[in-house]
Amino acid sequence: MIKVNEYARRMGLFDMHIELLRQSLKHFSNDKKAMQAFVDKQERECSKRVDIVLAIDQDRPRDELDDIVVKAEADRLRREIQHHVEFADNKINQMEIILRCAYFEAEMKDIHRHCLCAKPALLRGDKEIALGRLVADGEDKVLEEEIEAEVERIDRQSAKEKAKYFKDKLGLKWGDPKLFQQFYHLKSSEVHNDLVLRIERYSTLRNEIVHEHTDHVVQPDELKGAHTYFTFVPSFCCFQAVKLYPTHFAEE
Repeated sequence: MIKVNEYARRMGLFDMHIELLRQSLKHFSNDKKAMQAFVDKQERECSKRVDIVLAIDQDRPRDELDDIVVKAEADRLRREIQHHVEFADNKINQMEIILRCAYFEAEMKDIHRHCLCAKPALLRGDKEIALGRLVADGEDKVLEEEIEAEVERIDRQSAKEKAKYFKDKLGLKWGDPKLFQQFYHLKSSEVHNDLVLRIERYSTLRNEIVHEHTDHVVQPDELKGAHTYFTFVPSFCCFQAVKLYPTHFAEE
């Protein structure tokens, strides 16, 4: 059973945890003692790594040059620490984009799964299932496997293809601009008419961060957009599903 507000509550907790990370980093960067303690710890870790390398090579003992190298690394970190703080802040932003997309995709798969469990007749009717498989595994097991296979098949498709499937097959629209505007209290000029394109955009951004541009600097509008669209679409689908699949969706 999926409850309409369950996903929104889960994302609310996620919002709080992300803000905790940001505030922790902010307070750390303003605490000179904490910054110095961090650099000192990194210096000790660097020193340990030197000892490990020397122990493995066993070609010479540690000397003053090794200590100079360790000290130089610590001094460089001390000079560049603020840059690293900013870099870490961007990593939090990247992580937010990646996880919001992951939550979205997992929720959409769960919605799809519950719809098919509620109405197994929605499965493709042209697929033949071997009698031997039915006899060996049982109808319930085969149905569960077929539902999962269909969920995974659709999950591999593009956002446009998924949205079309949800609308045509499950009867669930991914969005309604007017309702979207009311939900987020937006002016008409701020509403993008095609929510599916926005989902496509932020899903592509996630893939680029993970697979191509790992140093991508996340912009404020990207954070806001990912938060808004990845949260709204699953909630809107659940809202519709209550009437269409009452055995597996509920308002509370």
